[in-house]
Amino acid sequence: SQPPVIGGTDTGSVTEDVDPDTNTLLETSGILTISDPDAGESEFVGETIAGTYGNLTIDAIGNWSYAADNTQTIIQQLGEGASVSDTLAVTTADGTQHDVVITLTGANDAPTIEIALTDQTATEAEAFSFSFAADSFADIDTSDSLSYTATLETGDPLPVWLTFDEGTRTFSGTPADTDVAVLSVEVTAQDVTGATASDIFTLTVNDISQPPVIGGTDTGSVTEDV
Repeated sequence: SQPPVIGGTDTGSVTEDVDPDTNTLLETSGILTISDPDAGESEFVGETIAGTYGNLTIDAIGNWSYAADNTQTIIQQLGEGASVSDTLAVTTADGTQHDVVITLTGANDAPTIEIALTDQTATEAEAFSFSFAADSFADIDTSDSLSYTATLETGDPLPVWLTFDEGTRTFSGTPADTDVAVLSVEVTAQDVTGATASDIFTLTVNDISQPPVIGGTDTGSVTEDV
């Protein structure tokens, strides 16, 4: 028995979230050729082969197609440009095996809001501190890290009395009487590619009751018989 000569296309590639027909499958296809000097053996075994991430279907004359479920966590966790390979062995009529290698490449996923930021209250002349949880924002891409910024919802900077520490995700400061207001504070999480997610919380700065300033005449006198 002579081994067959196999040619044609034995590689393919797909990219996370690139799904033109919106069927949640990442798909590619190709054609293998085969030439076997042994009579009746110039063909492949028609079958569907399960790979690590998807399935490859091939017919007797070498037409193959590959499909992987785009919603798989392991695919969605691929960062932009990161890749994994799926190697699937097809079989010829005489039992010879030949690998088809599919490369699956990641795309960037934007951060998401996992836990909504809660509204806060501060009081004039009292120290204020609020830290939001590390899992308030998330990014499914395992290679991504998040950075944080904070502004007013309008895009203006935070008031002078209020500071934000990105490392500890903490707002702090002591408002004065002139800082009494209701603020809409926007926190933005950004991944390494620049994709963002933002959430807004309300910070109410309450006044404290101030004693009145009383002046004028608070004494008097009278004289007997006058």
